[in-house]
Amino acid sequence: GTGVGGFLEVLFSTRSLSDLVNRVDLLSSIAQQDNRILTQIKALKAQVTEDIRRREAARAALQNRSTAIRQEKPSIHGPRRTAKGA
Repeated sequence: GTGVGGFLEVLFSTRSLSDLVNRVDLLSSIAQQDNRILTQIKALKAQVTEDIRRREAARAALQNRSTAIRQEKPSIHGPRRTAKGA
């Protein structure tokens, strides 16, 4: 099983004191490894979140620059002349 029930099942199914000690050591090692993995997952999640935030900020900056360039374009070429005014 998993969870507390699985933990207790492992402990109570021992045949001797030495078997119990070995199982406790094994469960302790598993718990430590689980904690290391969880810490790594949290760090990676924070990194991904920060990467997403930076990319969204860069995308917004590019969008703003693109909009500014489109708005500047008519002034670079001067006013447009129509066939009637030529």
